[in-house]
Amino acid sequence: MRTAIELGRYATGFEISDEIYSHHANQISEISFGSQLSNLRQPNVRVPSNQGEPWSDADKASLLEQYEKLVQKDLSKKEIVATLMEEFGRGRFAIRKMLRNLSQ
Repeated sequence: MRTAIELGRYATGFEISDEIYSHHANQISEISFGSQLSNLRQPNVRVPSNQGEPWSDADKASLLEQYEKLVQKDLSKKEIVATLMEEFGRGRFAIRKMLRNLSQ
């Protein structure tokens, strides 16, 4: 319950023992609502530069060529996709989807 209150959320709890209830009620009353919100990490959101743009035939050919070069370097699939994402300004899903389409 403490964490919920510190994060600015409302919480409900119950206790059978009057003694334990009194102890925790005193502790909870000292908590500042939302006191930990300023300490939360902010997500690092990076929008790919070519997000939503259609793939040109030249882009498709270049993607396939770069993919084959990276495969020969014995990189993991994750490393290959990350490199292609950076090079083509596309997201992971777009790269993997286009590679799957080109391999069919």
